[in-house]
Amino acid sequence: MKTVSVQELNGSFFAYLPKVWVTNAGIQKGDKISWIIEEGDHRTLKMEINSKED
Repeated sequence: MKTVSVQELNGSFFAYLPKVWVTNAGIQKGDKISWIIEEGDHRTLKMEINSKED
């Protein structure tokens, strides 16, 4: 498991995705990513990639 740190900039929070994650998931510049949080499980994020071709 890889851990990333949450950063804050001007009141917004963000986390950089490690390059290996992006490469393995096939994410490309301009792709949109949706985060899914299932009800009752607010500690697990699931990612859905919406490529720019979709």
